[in-house]
Amino acid sequence: MTDHIAQAPTLSAPDTRDIRLRFRLGCLAVSLTALALLFIARPSAGPALLSIASDYLYWLLQLCAVILCLHLVACCILVARKSKGLSALAWSTTYLRAIPITDFVCAMGAIAATIGSFTVYKSLEIGADGYHHDASFIALDRTLFGGVDPWQITHALMPSANLTWFLDVLYHPAFLPMILGYALCAMISPRPALRYTYITSYLICFVVIGMGLANLLNSAGPVFDGQLYGDGQTFGPLKTLLQAQSTAAGPFFSVEGQDYLLAARQQGVARIGSGISAMPSMHIVMAFLWPLAGWQINRWLGFGLTCYALLIWVASVHLGWHYASDGIVGLSVLLVIWLLVARFFGLYRPNPDAA
Repeated sequence: MTDHIAQAPTLSAPDTRDIRLRFRLGCLAVSLTALALLFIARPSAGPALLSIASDYLYWLLQLCAVILCLHLVACCILVARKSKGLSALAWSTTYLRAIPITDFVCAMGAIAATIGSFTVYKSLEIGADGYHHDASFIALDRTLFGGVDPWQITHALMPSANLTWFLDVLYHPAFLPMILGYALCAMISPRPALRYTYITSYLICFVVIGMGLANLLNSAGPVFDGQLYGDGQTFGPLKTLLQAQSTAAGPFFSVEGQDYLLAARQQGVARIGSGISAMPSMHIVMAFLWPLAGWQINRWLGFGLTCYALLIWVASVHLGWHYASDGIVGLSVLLVIWLLVARFFGLYRPNPDAA
């Protein structure tokens, strides 16, 4: 009996080579799915996709070059301290072999195809025949928040124009480095299961949430009341308040961003960051990907990143970009995707080499 128990099979995580293969196949599958969704909806989207994808790739590679330079400096210091000189062997082991070249190429190709497809699809397809669900999400928010719009609560708690300016900076320019997590995961070797889970979840979210669900649940968001739906009465007070605060403490990036998005929509073109879609919130999805990874590294890091993501959620409502329910739906779907992908890569299984 004892021998039988001792020899019973145990569930083990996939080995490193196995999850690398899974990662590369996953990148290919997600990229092809994004391209298929785009070209089925817009067969003539090729030139726009090429332009957007190359622009995204250009800026992402610039970020990666900065990371490589910082990594180079760190390796020089590390090797010099350990070997009292930069020997060729130490250099190759510490720097050149530390960069997973194949993973990097797969990740860069996948993000260019996926986010390029997402941007063109969001710009040209979502809301092309109008936005039909804003009224439903307005009603849902009021049901969840006692009959009032959530922005009224956030502005009552934070009436200061300077606080709104802080949230505006956090939500816009300070949010741009969110791509840093993707770049780091593509360029470092340790913890492959965590890195692959992050990258693959990131890509899948853009396809499932940013393209599929966004088209199914098409809505424009509070700040476009009166321009893309409605008569402007529901969120007119919010827009007037934000304009006044922008004049007092701004200008706000959010106010200028609305003009940018409307201009691109009126011209029928796809640009970096263009496209109008509120439900579900991809801003919330990208923000909460950080704490999901952070908790796997360090509890204090996870806690800090969770606080950051919650602030992004509050800002999305405070600035009028999203309904509170946009974040609820986006986060709920993200958690399902993360858990499924993490299981696929063996992230939560007790194998330190794979995790």
